[in-house]
This record gives sequence, C-alpha cells and structure tokens, in this order.
Amino acid sequence: MSLTKVSYSMIQGAPVNILDYGASTSSANNTVAIQAALDTGLDVFIPAGAFLCTDTLSMNTPFQTLFGNGWGSQITFTFASSKEGLIMGVPTGAIACDKQTLRNVYLLGTANVSKLLDIKGPECNILNNRIINNSNGSNIYLEDENTPTGVYVFGQRILNNFISGTAGTTNLGIRLGANNQATEIAFNNITNCSTFVYVNGATTSLNINNNIMQKATAGNAAIYINRDGSAMPCYNINIANNYFEEIQFVVSVDDANVANLTITQNYAFRNSVGVKASSTFYVGGNSASAASQFLSVTFNYVEDFGAFLDLSDEYSSRFVNVSGNSLESVTNYAIGTYAANAFSYTYANPYTQGKLDSGSLISGTAQRIESLNGVIILPINFPARSFATTLSFRYIPTGANAVTVQLFSCSPTSDSPTSLGSVTASTSTTASITLNTSALGNLYYYAVATFNNAGTSGYLYPLTLTLQQ
Repeated sequence: MSLTKVSYSMIQGAPVNILDYGASTSSANNTVAIQAALDTGLDVFIPAGAFLCTDTLSMNTPFQTLFGNGWGSQITFTFASSKEGLIMGVPTGAIACDKQTLRNVYLLGTANVSKLLDIKGPECNILNNRIINNSNGSNIYLEDENTPTGVYVFGQRILNNFISGTAGTTNLGIRLGANNQATEIAFNNITNCSTFVYVNGATTSLNINNNIMQKATAGNAAIYINRDGSAMPCYNINIANNYFEEIQFVVSVDDANVANLTITQNYAFRNSVGVKASSTFYVGGNSASAASQFLSVTFNYVEDFGAFLDLSDEYSSRFVNVSGNSLESVTNYAIGTYAANAFSYTYANPYTQGKLDSGSLISGTAQRIESLNGVIILPINFPARSFATTLSFRYIPTGANAVTVQLFSCSPTSDSPTSLGSVTASTSTTASITLNTSALGNLYYYAVATFNNAGTSGYLYPLTLTLQQ
C-alpha cells in the first residue's frame, strides 16, 4: 500500500501553503508565488524559512489570515525604490476589505520599505508578530480614512508584537491615520524607533496599554499626538500601564486638540537619552491645546527627567486630575508659560479661626488682619496626602513694620512641633515658604505670624497653599 502526501490545498477550504505555489527559501524573488497564494482568498500559511520578496504583497479578501509557525516564518522585503511591504485590507473601489489577520510571522524590511505593514481596512488583527524595518520607513502604518475612498481604519487590534527599526528620523513604530477609531495597542515590545506611536487628528477611543517602549530617537516623543492639519480634535485617548525607558519625551501633544486624555500608572525612566534639562514626561507645546480639556495624569512613576510637565503652550487646557505621581530625580514639577495650570491654590486658613497669642490686633476679618505687634497662631488646612510646593501670602506694611511667618507640623500626641520653614516680609510683596512636601494624615499644621512692633502696622492677607493637582 502506497502513501500519498497530502498538502493543505487538497482539503477544501483549508489554508494554503506558499510552498504549493512555488515559494522557496532559495528563490531570489517569491513575490509572485506568495501573491498567488493570497489571491486564492483562503488563509495562507508561511512555513519556517526566510522568503525574499522584491515587490509589494497585498491581502485583498475580507476575513483572510496570513500566518506562520512563529518568528522563524520570515518574509523579507528588499526594494530598488520606495514601496510598501505587505498591504492589508485593500478595498475594492469604495467597498472596505475588513477583518483580516496577521499572526505568528516575521516581517523584515531591508531596503527602501516605506511602510513595512500598510493597513487600509477596518478591524484587522496584528498578533504575535516580529516586525522590523531596517530601512528607515514606518513599521505599522494605518492609513488616513477615505484616502483614497474605501479606506477605513477603525477597530484595529495590535497585540503581542515585537516592533523595531533603525531609530531613523522617519522610522515610526505604529502610525495611526486621521479619523482612526477604537484601536487597541497592547502588550507590544517597541524599540529603536524615532517615535513609537504617532497619532493623527480626529483619533478617538484609542487604548495604548501594557506595552514596553524603549530607545526612542533623542529629541522625539515615545507617543506623539499631532493633528497634521485636521481641524477635528482627538477624543478618549488612554495611555496606561506602559513601561518607558531611554526616552527623552514620553507623551507630546503638538498642534492637536485633545479631550479626555488619560495618562495613568506608567513607568518612565529617561536613562541617559537626550539632555536631562530638556527632557519631559508630558509636553503640551506648539499651540497644542487651545481647546484641550479633561486631561488626567495620575499615578505614574517618573525618573530622571528635567520636568514632569512642560506647558509651554497649554494655555487653556484643563487638568481634571494630576495626582498620585511619584517623581524621582525630576528637576521641575512644571515648566513653561502656563505652568500654573498644573497647580491648584487653596486658602490655608480662615483668619476668623486664628488665635492671638500676644500683642494686639488693630483689625481682623476673614480677608486680612492688621497688627503692629501681634503674634498670631493660624491653623493651616493642609489636605492629607496632597503635595504642596509653597505656602505664600501677600503683605503690605505701613512704615517700617515687618512680619515673620513660620510653618509648623505637630503630632496630636506630642508637644514638640517641627518647623517646616519661615519667611520675613518687610515690603509690599508676595512672600512664600518653599515646602515641596506631602501632608501626613497623622499630623496637624499651623503657622505663627509675628509682627515686629515697628512703624505703624502691617496688613497680612490669607495664607495660600500651592498644591500639585
């Protein structure tokens, strides 16, 4: 009894093997063979081996899957002039080609590959692949919607891939086109790219989570949001639980309006890339957010940056929450023209609750107190677990009068207060005590204002805490 070898092609509806269409690891060009397999409309299997292509491959059938045995199943693209490597979701006229899958395959671009994986259809799945473009082009490129007609780029799933490049100026890890909706980028390892995720205008419902991103080009951001001429804002972008290392800028919003941007529970370590003095965790620059709103930056660990927030042009953005962030070796909390947007201000004491310890008051209201020689104890409302940078006040003297304000903390079970700083004001000025400390729930805080009994009197206005949001 003789046995007959059964290929995939002998089973109706089963995946086809590119070897059955003439592909070979020894061939100088497998483009025709692999394209013939794809043109069957069936799922296509790439066996172990490196298969060289010198022209573009296209997936033209909805629901089609191109898959391999893992990173040993390799397609290498080498072009004489600039071209795309593999195109997914090629539309038929105005009809979208959707729900295609690429999994367990190694795509390698070695020369003149402008877009190693070019996606034009909706709801594509890019799963467990190795995608490396060594020719300074983009690795995964999601096209702009309706450019041309029939291109739709919503609902992409880019999961569990290794993505790498040359860190050249145009070597983008993942580029999202205009009007992209509901894309998830998760559990990927992205490295050696100029920018890891490049987001265009009118992108909505984007989740970037649980990725490892390392070694972005110095001067570039790991995640860059730019409307590229689109008048539409971006909505509902969530950046969470990512690991960033060897990056000069983590998130940059440049010439783009963003509503509901959440950056939470990320780890970011600059680790010698770029100049520390000009490195920043979040950058709102170049007229970034004239209409931005509802920005939240919470519970991130940030180490070795020049600034946590750069708000050079973030002039009307509205941070709804900037809290719980752990900053290690970060020089400045916020810089830029509109750095004040990163802080909240609260009156630290109602003067009606103050206690005259000695001397006398000339007048006292909730808005200000006037004294020549008074020593006044003022309770400070320092919210537990909040982080204060300064305690400040306005002072106006009459004659040579001056006031010294000293801040103390004390435990309810101790009679030994701890001084947190003091400042003396003798001219019309806004004076402040630098704190840079968090309030502890087991302590209470109070200030002592001492007028120096010189001149006529002085006016002390409410003490104000500047809190990191």
